[in-house]
Amino acid sequence: MRELSLFIPYTDWNDSIRQQVETMEEVLRGMDLRSEIILLSLSADCQDTPLRFAQREGIRRVEIRRPRTYSSALFCGTQVAEGELVVHLPAESGIPDSILRGILQQLIQQDLVLVSTSQKPASPVSVVADWIQRRMGNPARLDVSRLVWGARREALTRLPQIQGLSRGLPLLVGMLGYRVAYCASPLIGGQPIQASPLPDCWSWKDWAGHRWLQQRWTQVDFSEVGTSANILPDLRVAFFEDESRRKAG
Repeated sequence: MRELSLFIPYTDWNDSIRQQVETMEEVLRGMDLRSEIILLSLSADCQDTPLRFAQREGIRRVEIRRPRTYSSALFCGTQVAEGELVVHLPAESGIPDSILRGILQQLIQQDLVLVSTSQKPASPVSVVADWIQRRMGNPARLDVSRLVWGARREALTRLPQIQGLSRGLPLLVGMLGYRVAYCASPLIGGQPIQASPLPDCWSWKDWAGHRWLQQRWTQVDFSEVGTSANILPDLRVAFFEDESRRKAG
C-alpha cells in the first residue's frame, strides 16, 4: 500500500506539465514517501504522453474516455489510486515540499483540505463570513479543479460520479459527514492563536438544486500575522455537517 497518490489531470501535454512532473518526482523522493504520480489524460490523443513518462516507475497514466470531464478524471483516478491520501495539482502547477507536507499534516485531522495559492491577504475579521460566501457560496461555487487540494481516498471513493463534481466536492464531502478544511493561502500548517465563531448554521443548496443542506461552521482560525492586526494572510476554515444530519457509516 502506498501512502500518497498525486493526481495531475491535463488536457494537452506540454513542456510545462513535463517540468511539473519531473519537479514533483524530486519532491516526493525527498520526502521519502511510498508514493505514485497518476497522470489523468483528458486528451483525445491517446499517445499524448511520452513513453518515457508513462513507463517510468512510480508514474501511471490513465486515459479518460467519454465523458472527458474533470469529474470523470477524478472518479477514474480514485478507482486506480493506491495511496491512502490523494493530493491534486492543477495542470502546469507545482508546490514545494513544505506545502505538500502541510497538506499531509492537515489530512491527519481532516478528510479534505482545499488550498488556494493566491498570495493576496485575506479579509479583516469583521467580514470573514462575507469572504467565505463570496468564495464558497452560491452561485459561484469553489472550483477545486483550479486548486491544490488533498483528501483521504476513502472520502473520495464514497462520492458519486456526477457532473459538476469539481464545484460541488466540498459540499458533497460534507453531505457524507466528512470534515473539511479550507486554507486561504499557501502558508498552511502551524498552530492557530486566535478563533472567531461564525453563525451556527449556514444554508447551502447542492449542485442539482433539489436539496438543502444545513452546514454548521465550527471555527475560523487565524495564524500570527505580523504588523497588521486586521489582515489575515493565513485564514483557515473548518466545517462539517450538523450532527443531526450526519449520515451513518
